[in-house]
Amino acid sequence: MVVQPASPLQKQPTQQQAQQWHRNWHRWIVWFWPPVWSNWALVVAAIWAGCIALRTLSAIESQAEMALKQTNLQIAMQRPWLLIKATHKGMGYAFTAHNTGNSPAVITWRDPFIPGYDIKTGESLPPTPTYGYGFSEGGELVHALWVAPGETEEIGIFDSFAAFRPDARIFVFSAIKYGNTYDDTIHESRFCYRISEGTIALDGPPGYNDYN
Repeated sequence: MVVQPASPLQKQPTQQQAQQWHRNWHRWIVWFWPPVWSNWALVVAAIWAGCIALRTLSAIESQAEMALKQTNLQIAMQRPWLLIKATHKGMGYAFTAHNTGNSPAVITWRDPFIPGYDIKTGESLPPTPTYGYGFSEGGELVHALWVAPGETEEIGIFDSFAAFRPDARIFVFSAIKYGNTYDDTIHESRFCYRISEGTIALDGPPGYNDYN
């Protein structure tokens, strides 16, 4: 007869192990049981509120940007715009400011002497235009010139026999400053014309023709 060895008895947990197991179980119960669940609910609600606040802030910023663009567009539509045109006059050309905007313009500075520069083929004007005395220093006209919407005002003359030479290649440039009737903004109109072969047309390096 084969004698089977007795199976060992299952080891009973000690009192210290039982107490440790009880403490661990108690922690889990406390962690997932009210009032801790209510705290979790508050955390979730706070995160949700934060997300809504961020979305609301983004929407407010977008609306503010849209309102600013609309305001700038309305100002651009209502402000004066002075464009400079050239016409034959005597032995040269007269330059006039045309108000193509929707409100009056007041010209506060102009250079009454509009110079001409004979630029040979292959040569060019300086990169940055230099205007007459008073432009950079903020000089103003003694009597401001008002230009109503749709009206024109002569701002200067270039008078020279050289303009009608067959080989002429003359650049005439200048600028004006003007304001409007609803704020203190000062605008500029810069213009540069090329006279050659009996014709005149806008030309010149970047920055010589600019309206703001």
